[in-house]
Amino acid sequence: MSSSQYTYNLSSLAYSLPLLHAAAHPSSTVQGVFLANPSAAGTASTGAGRRPLEITEAIPVLHAETTLTPMLEAALEHVEVYAGKKSLVVVGMYEVSEGVSLSRAGKAFLGGIKKSWAESFALTVDIKQLRTGGNPYVMTLASDPSKNLQDSARLSTPGPNATKQTLMMIKGEKLHELLRDFDDHLDDSSAEWLENKALAAAIAKSIK
Repeated sequence: MSSSQYTYNLSSLAYSLPLLHAAAHPSSTVQGVFLANPSAAGTASTGAGRRPLEITEAIPVLHAETTLTPMLEAALEHVEVYAGKKSLVVVGMYEVSEGVSLSRAGKAFLGGIKKSWAESFALTVDIKQLRTGGNPYVMTLASDPSKNLQDSARLSTPGPNATKQTLMMIKGEKLHELLRDFDDHLDDSSAEWLENKALAAAIAKSIK
């Protein structure tokens, strides 16, 4: 049975950060999480009666070891503390790799999020769509992890030019070089990975 309670609206940060994370580690599978405030969800306005939920933040977690390890558990503990201070919860995750479907580790990751947020979802990236400047995201719902939903009515993006603007941030401005994830933090404890403030500010200026 598929989820029917929410549609998911990606902020500019939530839209761009997974792509920047992948650009920062092009030879690795990268994973991260999405945060939202479910209590702030709008009223149902779609034909299916789903409530719009704003995905306000994305946090880059791993690039070196994308499996359910104590390292991932430690990262998620940090994320949950950070999110709790802002009245946010982890509602989904992303995985960018060579394939469109979630890896086995990705499905396990999503299943872990589902334990605390039943309506959780995952986004993967269709590289062919990315290269054409279209919306590259493919959605998987935790309620039906075997099904990929491309161009899903459950997902809305910041605008028609969001992909092109993100690619410009990568190719022109090299903003992906600013990004730090939890793996980077383990190598350098001064690496600020939960907010990536400089990168977040640049994204806000670039995507309107």
